[in-house]
Amino acid sequence: MLSSLPAKAAIYATALEAMPEIERGKLAVESAELGIRQARAGFYPSVSLTAGIGTGHMSNGGYESGSQVWNRFNENVGLTLSVPIFSNRRNRTAVNKARLEEANSRLTWQDLQKTLLREVESAYLDAVSAQSQYRAATEKERYARESFDLTQEQFNLGVKNTVELITAQNEWASSQQEVLQAKYMALLNIELLNIYQGLGTSTIN
Repeated sequence: MLSSLPAKAAIYATALEAMPEIERGKLAVESAELGIRQARAGFYPSVSLTAGIGTGHMSNGGYESGSQVWNRFNENVGLTLSVPIFSNRRNRTAVNKARLEEANSRLTWQDLQKTLLREVESAYLDAVSAQSQYRAATEKERYARESFDLTQEQFNLGVKNTVELITAQNEWASSQQEVLQAKYMALLNIELLNIYQGLGTSTIN
């Protein structure tokens, strides 16, 4: 017995969260948005702080090497404010370039989502068709078995001959093969939908 299929919309919604290429596309958009913010930072003034410390000493100038009269620390602190007056064109170019990269990455992300939707829709239709074929094959096998049983009874009564009995038996065997093929095709399509939903595949039996 085949399991029922989830709703197509639910499969697609899950696939958007599960498929790695969609997540990579989303991260690319977020990275591009960060690039725009970084480029815009070029328009803002920047402040830098510097600090230094040193020592000095004086000797008595005599023959006694290293005899120190005094020493002291030299300390300095600096604060620099940079205002980007002459770099507006360069900053504007950087922002425009970052915006273009963001737009391209967003279009790529949207294209990935559309491609995924087409793939899910195709896989879903294949799964629905495969399950319909399985049900039809199962019904055909049931009628073939009933036909064989009836033919065998008639053969035992002498109404049907050997050829007719073998023909009915072959039709039943053929219908059983069709059921088996339809079953595995339906299961394969279910497994494909499971992959789109980020579910682990199972052994088909």
